[in-house]
Amino acid sequence: MLAVNFSGKFGDHLWAELLRILDKAGHQTMAMVEKNMMPRWHTLNHFDEALSISYTDGQKFEDLSKNTEKEGYLLLHCLQAYIEFDLYTALELHMTHTIAAGQEALSTFNALMQKYAQKTDNMKKNWNFPKNHTCMHAFNDIKAKGITHNFNTKPNEKMHGPLKEKYQKHTNFKNVAQQILDVNHLKAVLELIHCRISNYDVYLSNMEADMRSSEGNDVDNVEQEDFFHVRLGSRVKQPLALGAIEQRSTTDKAFM
Repeated sequence: MLAVNFSGKFGDHLWAELLRILDKAGHQTMAMVEKNMMPRWHTLNHFDEALSISYTDGQKFEDLSKNTEKEGYLLLHCLQAYIEFDLYTALELHMTHTIAAGQEALSTFNALMQKYAQKTDNMKKNWNFPKNHTCMHAFNDIKAKGITHNFNTKPNEKMHGPLKEKYQKHTNFKNVAQQILDVNHLKAVLELIHCRISNYDVYLSNMEADMRSSEGNDVDNVEQEDFFHVRLGSRVKQPLALGAIEQRSTTDKAFM
């Protein structure tokens, strides 16, 4: 839904319409909107110049869609319906009633958008674009595939940086898929080797600590073989006959 809703329907169309209306209102209105654009909510992107910068990141448009000024009464209704529809598509748990409510929200949004398109017909704005049509199937896709998190492009956004670095530094720019997989495999092997070396260093450090703590202790000064948490050896220095062991253990419940 990142590419369809935030970058597409909102970023390319609803946001553009809002900018057009604000531009007609004049610089003073735009300055007021810039000043009070985004609330200081946790995890939201915050913008110094939200209206004068073009964004290519769908996450930025998702945050911008959470807050818009009340310019254009009908457009405001469209934005409200869009946000309600988007909230239903983003749910991490769906039931029959939530899907039904989401479909109703989608119908409301479509009706308002048709009304807005008719009211602004003189602007020659074309609302018949592929990503607009894709939303018609949103809840059918949820029924077939599960929640949108299962097929959303948002989780992959953070992979763009590492993939770009591998593409630029470790490929010849031809048939790159296998080359990137080879780099990922090499990285996994290096991490495994590093993890085992680190674990061995910790093991040696623990052994040295145990040896230092046992210095001066006659009982523990016995030749032993260490195998991580297992130690082979006897704590008894002098040999003992079985009869002597039985006699000294008459009060030990373990021998009764």
